[in-house]
Amino acid sequence: MPLNNLATCLRTQYEKHGAIKALEQAIEYNKDALALSLPTFHRSTILSNLGTCVMDQYRQSGEMHHLDEAIRLFKEASAFLVGFSDSAVLLNNMAYGLYTRFNQQGDMDDLDGAILCLNKTLQLLPSGHIDRSKSVSSLASCLQARYWQQGNTQDIENATRYHKELLLQHPPGHSNRAMSLSNFASCLRSRYSRKGNVEDLDEAIRCYWEALQLHPPGHSEWPLSLTRLAASLSARYSAQGDIHDLEEAIHCYRSALVICRPEQSGGSGVLGSLANSLMRRFDRQGDTQDLEEAILLHSDALKLRTPGHPARLESLSDLGGCLHVRYQQLGDARDLDEAMLLHQEAYPLCQAVHPMRPTVLSNLATGLEAQYRQRGNVQLLEEAIRSYMELSGILVCHIQPSSNPKPSFTTCYRPLPNGDHASNSQSEI
Repeated sequence: MPLNNLATCLRTQYEKHGAIKALEQAIEYNKDALALSLPTFHRSTILSNLGTCVMDQYRQSGEMHHLDEAIRLFKEASAFLVGFSDSAVLLNNMAYGLYTRFNQQGDMDDLDGAILCLNKTLQLLPSGHIDRSKSVSSLASCLQARYWQQGNTQDIENATRYHKELLLQHPPGHSNRAMSLSNFASCLRSRYSRKGNVEDLDEAIRCYWEALQLHPPGHSEWPLSLTRLAASLSARYSAQGDIHDLEEAIHCYRSALVICRPEQSGGSGVLGSLANSLMRRFDRQGDTQDLEEAILLHSDALKLRTPGHPARLESLSDLGGCLHVRYQQLGDARDLDEAMLLHQEAYPLCQAVHPMRPTVLSNLATGLEAQYRQRGNVQLLEEAIRSYMELSGILVCHIQPSSNPKPSFTTCYRPLPNGDHASNSQSEI
């Protein structure tokens, strides 16, 4: 197979030196080889090699038609699977392509297809096989992604099991231990959110602590390790009320901001999470300095989350809630007016099915009611009633059938900021 061998050498040249011309030539020679009358095994190999080259083209160009073509070639090659090692490699490559396209387009069929390929791969790679770890990591990531999309408990159970398998293969001192610790902890956090078992949260915190020790100050992963740990500590505070967890979470967020400047990627999220933690401490201890700092931090986060930013709605709601609290504390009408401007901007950003709509409606209704009590304008009262009625409709739809039904959402007169935003870690497939 001289043409295929030549194409392989040219792709190696591309991999080593980044020579785009070599990649283009490799693709042409693979196509020439396919045009020949070949035995089934050789045809499968060339299709797979060509798919790999076209996938390289996609990485270079980002053009979806290259990704679509690579997946098509992998699927055609899979119809001729015969060899053990070749089958595992091809299935892994096809899973990577499908998972990549899922991340670009959100088609669940692609994610399901990637999981199917990786399950087949693991059947070919028994425990202890040198190539098993990569496939296990990829499958765990895909299962966790599907859990986030569909909420199937079995997916997060399997993802947790696979990440635990990887962690056992990466003992202390292994170069991949920190990543395995973080990925395992992320699954435990997800499982805790679903089942409420505090033991999962405790173990996640232990893993994040160990990962943090492997990422000392100055390490590129140190700020992310801090924020993951802080989010988990904050969650445990919510579950158990130990003020030491909240104090430690605040310390971690502050430490992360020393390295991760607010204007950097993810910086606005750290600002918002620190502000939310300070508001929780204010609720517990009543120190107005925490309230004042939370308002400043949420204001800074909102400035970074300009119109169109996916997290702007959260910042509008959080800052509006804090200003409303300060109005209740000090009675300054300017705080109430500013809070209402923020809530009014937030309202059209959340459609009828948006998970934050009950919070936004509650904030808007309580704010309108407060303005009515301050000014006596009947129109404000009527607007508040309309908002409360819409909120009541949502709550009724979410009442759980039981002997003592309770709404899925709760509302109180004083709106509270949203909870801390946990960072979801995910190993690359």
